[in-house]
Amino acid sequence: VTPRLVSGCWVGGEDRDIHFNSMSMGQGATMALPIFAYYMKKVYADEQLGYSQDEKFEFPEGFNPCVAPEDVLETLVRNIITGFLYGAMVESQASEESARMMSMKTATDNADAMLSELSRQYNQFRQAAITQEITEVVGGAKALQKKKAKKKAKAVAEEA
Repeated sequence: VTPRLVSGCWVGGEDRDIHFNSMSMGQGATMALPIFAYYMKKVYADEQLGYSQDEKFEFPEGFNPCVAPEDVLETLVRNIITGFLYGAMVESQASEESARMMSMKTATDNADAMLSELSRQYNQFRQAAITQEITEVVGGAKALQKKKAKKKAKAVAEEA
């Protein structure tokens, strides 16, 4: 890294809604690091750009970059553990949300199936009731025809 150049490397899709399914797939750093290293080699190799690996950052007066390794290790371990715990909590929350979504989808699918079955049964009962009414009307009409035919036969018999 050079004090006169600020660079970054984005590894991902154009759409910000594209994410990894889980932390086990990484967060892009494993892909970005080799790309960034290749980029920096090209920058240092191009003399027209004027960047050198030998350039050093100027430290503020009184700044001591040499910290005891034990302090660095303690801070690093604490931060790593915090990161793992945070990652586990986030993954747990995402898993819970996913389980809720799947449960709601299953409930919706079951309700749709139940509604379909109840609609089919309702239509079947309605059709049976209509058929019953038609049968009764036709039966009544036949009974009237027979009654009329008897009256007519009786009238013809009385005339004769």
